[in-house]
Amino acid sequence: MLLTAIGVYGVTSYNISRETQAIGIRMALGAEPRDIVRATLGRSLRMVAAGAGIGLAAAWLALHVLRHFLYHVTPGDPLTLGAAIVLLLLITVLASLIPARRAAGLDPNQALRDL
Repeated sequence: MLLTAIGVYGVTSYNISRETQAIGIRMALGAEPRDIVRATLGRSLRMVAAGAGIGLAAAWLALHVLRHFLYHVTPGDPLTLGAAIVLLLLITVLASLIPARRAAGLDPNQALRDL
């Protein structure tokens, strides 16, 4: 999960650094900081939700192999899978919040000067 948090943080920071001018333009046109945070968190959550969906599909396909590695838990245990997904989404929100708040505090004048 630590590796997930580092990866999500890195990808989110990279995407924000690439979109600094676009964020500055949105803020200059009247976007509120909460709109920027919401858009950034939404993008990160969609990315992780897609990965979780692919992971669930792969886990379902690999049930017969996973059964031999798990003790006292069935491979398709909905509580375990649900808890893992909730934890993953929570880590995504926490890891994305730092770069999202940094983007929301961006000075639109500075971002537009860098065009």
